[in-house]
Amino acid sequence: MKQIFFLILISFLNQAIAQNNFRIVFYNVENLFDTYNNPKTNDDEFTEKGMRHWSNYRYWDRIKKTSKTLKIIGEWDTPAIIGLAEIENDTVLKNLIYSDALKKHNYKYIHRDSPDRRGIDVALLYRKDKYFPLITKFFPLIDKNRKPIKSREILYTKGIIKGGDTLNIFVIHFPSRYGGYKNSEPKRINAITQLQSITDSIFKININSKMVIMGDFNDTPNNKSIQILDQNKHISLLKINNSENKGTHKYHGKWSLLDHFFTSNNLQYKGQRVFLNSPTNIYNANFLIEDDKKYLGKKPYRTYIGFKYNGGFSDHLPIYIDLTIDN
Repeated sequence: MKQIFFLILISFLNQAIAQNNFRIVFYNVENLFDTYNNPKTNDDEFTEKGMRHWSNYRYWDRIKKTSKTLKIIGEWDTPAIIGLAEIENDTVLKNLIYSDALKKHNYKYIHRDSPDRRGIDVALLYRKDKYFPLITKFFPLIDKNRKPIKSREILYTKGIIKGGDTLNIFVIHFPSRYGGYKNSEPKRINAITQLQSITDSIFKININSKMVIMGDFNDTPNNKSIQILDQNKHISLLKINNSENKGTHKYHGKWSLLDHFFTSNNLQYKGQRVFLNSPTNIYNANFLIEDDKKYLGKKPYRTYIGFKYNGGFSDHLPIYIDLTIDN
């Protein structure tokens, strides 16, 4: 009996070693600015003399809280890939990856300054022992006259993940709903159309390309822009893990699901070297939410409420998925 148990245990351990989890996180960290004024962008309110009195103490408190959150999301191990939105610059990224929570995990980052008026960008953190970038590109959003729009760019990277497979990754933060949903919707439809054009060109070269698209789309699954991409024959929107998660963002008492993962359909088939083993999960740990005294229930624990310092994290909750790498 002991011998049988021992053999079963060895078999289980061998299987655990052969299969590795590869966690991918996306987090809109909301206005993670440094304290210095950039004369080329509208970042004045996030300076020490600005309206928000953005001090060194408040900045480093945010770095500490954000880096710890990213580490904790990993649970058994820090995430392999982290997509970020609303990062001001590479100074912020360096402070994150060299923070006490993350420095021993050997993260690198991919980023460049975008034409966004406020100077907020998307970025990608990756563990260099789990992902090796081969190609990196940034695609500016363009208007109908083919001129760049002052918004966040589409970050694209193609690289090798641990285990030897190639993975295409996109990080996006599409135009906001500022000015009203109907007035701003054409901007997001334009953005999703451009994203789809890029992904189509990748599949045209290699129909078997594996792909993960993540970001703040500023639209819900019921909105037209999301449905356009979800109807792509190669790509699907990942559903949320369970009905208890009401959304990633709350506005005027209403939760909305604005942050999403899409993957190529081939990642959703088990039995290959790399495959998806989870839907989209919303990370709604208690320390990231607080009581909603005005509208009841809970809401994300923000750094500011209006211009009042609240000492929290972000107005969005992080999301994550898990891939399995079968060695």
